[in-house]
Amino acid sequence: MLQNVSTVCLRVTNDCNIKCKYCFVTDKERFVGQRMSFETFKSLIDRLCADREKSTIKSKGHVNILFHGGEPTLLGLKEVERFIRYTKSKFKDACFSMQTNLTNIDDDWAHLFVQYGMTIGVSLDGIKSRDNVLRKKGYDFVEKLKILKKHKINFGALMIMTQKSIKRFFYNAMIFHKKYGVNAVRANYVEALEENKFCYPELTGDELYKGVFLPVMNYFFKKKKIIECHTNELLIRFINSILFEKIDYKNNFGSFICGPKFCAGGNSFVAVEPNGDIKMCDRYFGLDEYNIGNVNINKDLFGITSMQQILKSQLEWISLLEEKECDMCFAQDTCYYSCIPFVKRKFGKSIIRENIVCEYHKKVKTYLMNNRYKVIYSYAQMLNKEYQIFEDRNYYIVNISPLDNYYRYEYKKKIDRNIEWVKINEKMFLKISKAIFF
Repeated sequence: MLQNVSTVCLRVTNDCNIKCKYCFVTDKERFVGQRMSFETFKSLIDRLCADREKSTIKSKGHVNILFHGGEPTLLGLKEVERFIRYTKSKFKDACFSMQTNLTNIDDDWAHLFVQYGMTIGVSLDGIKSRDNVLRKKGYDFVEKLKILKKHKINFGALMIMTQKSIKRFFYNAMIFHKKYGVNAVRANYVEALEENKFCYPELTGDELYKGVFLPVMNYFFKKKKIIECHTNELLIRFINSILFEKIDYKNNFGSFICGPKFCAGGNSFVAVEPNGDIKMCDRYFGLDEYNIGNVNINKDLFGITSMQQILKSQLEWISLLEEKECDMCFAQDTCYYSCIPFVKRKFGKSIIRENIVCEYHKKVKTYLMNNRYKVIYSYAQMLNKEYQIFEDRNYYIVNISPLDNYYRYEYKKKIDRNIEWVKINEKMFLKISKAIFF
């Protein structure tokens, strides 16, 4: 069942000390005091270890454990460390991360993060208390951020975009980036799963495009840095669709768990509830039909039943994409379609959020195509990437590398079997790019 799993979202509790109005864990009052027991966690790791022996994964000693909730720090520092130590005893190359609202973070937690090299995700919609009115009113998170910075902890910020918070998105993202050293934030648009309990309308694709994508791209062209994860993933997909070559990017902002063609839920990614229930994804909260087992019950020895459930869900989704002719859309190579768990929870069936997803990705793809030469050039500068294109064309980009205080661009011109090397400037690079790519 777990032989292909590389990332476990460990929901150590659904309890939380703040009540965010947009959280997909509803009715949190039911979970006050709920905690995952060490026995349940031990069963998970033992099961994962046993199933991994059946796997074709090359690095069988590697697994990512993401402490999640609710608020995972409610489990307690000593118990979290106990979980970590047991994992390390079974998986020597295990990695650990945590998604936290910061409220309980102090120097002791920071020391734990440093000791085990943990990557921290901070759930914040902005720096000021007014940015977090849907999270915790009147709470100052600045001191908590200073603790992370003081201990040089690698952390990122998860920002939920509403019609209010998106107005200050870029300002807040730049504060995270410049003042606290955050490489990139992740801007997720809000999913109003319970509309009657939510005080802001959902964003449209146009609002997301203008409020997040455009300011991030303008900064990217100016500074050769990408400060938002989804945008980085979009650019990778876009450039891959042109070059037909996987890009090795230095700053791995996104794990691509939420892939554009095949959801990783239930395959390389699973979520484990406090009682040991295994879900295809944590966003299936409350939908028991998407449980694929329990770590304490070892009935599905070969994973056949769980795989049938996963394939059934994926085939239903693929049928919808075929019906909507998504594979014929000009934006299909960069679009991720929709989040399957959220649309099923919200609408009770698979649908495409056309007013958000389609509108946004069509605008993004049009923008990228209109600026394609500049995008390729800027991304190459950012990564110092060596591109090698093997096609029967007159020109081949061979190398893009920094030299002194400026960039040197070289290309080779095919003259029978002789190679002529020429140094070129940015203007010539763009001209050659047109000859190669379009």
